[in-house]
Amino acid sequence: SDVCSSDLLLSIGSDGHHPDKLGYRYAEAAKIAEERGLDHLCTWNKRECTLVPLKPNPEKGDTTA
Repeated sequence: SDVCSSDLLLSIGSDGHHPDKLGYRYAEAAKIAEERGLDHLCTWNKRECTLVPLKPNPEKGDTTA
């Protein structure tokens, strides 16, 4: 089964045309996602979804958020 086949996914984007806006308000968006019960975001590359933890869990090998 597809790892990203959940009914509820969140992908946060920023405007790539303005490098100074890269990641703008990301921390706020991640906090709102956590408050709503999400623990992962999804990222997309060439139409493939990858789940990324909002908070890294070194015990599971997570090193970035």
